Amino acid sequence: MSEGAFIVSIVFGSILIIVGLGIFHDVWKTKTRQNVLREQQSEEDEHLALLARLEERIEVLERIVTDEKFELRRRFRDM
Repeated sequence: MSEGAFIVSIVFGSILIIVGLGIFHDVWKTKTRQNVLREQQSEEDEHLALLARLEERIEVLERIVTDEKFELRRRFRDM
């Protein structure tokens, strides 16, 4: 192998390594971003589920407070 061919193969190999590292970095960055988005979606789902449960409890409390029997019991208790 001549000296020129050797230099060309070193340069070409170096370019391939740099391109390969760039591709690997892009794939890793995309996977990391997907994991972060998945975690954020999971947290958002948990918050929405909690909000739904709290809304249900508030509705129950509103029914109890607006119930006439509840009001009557409270009046007798306050006497």
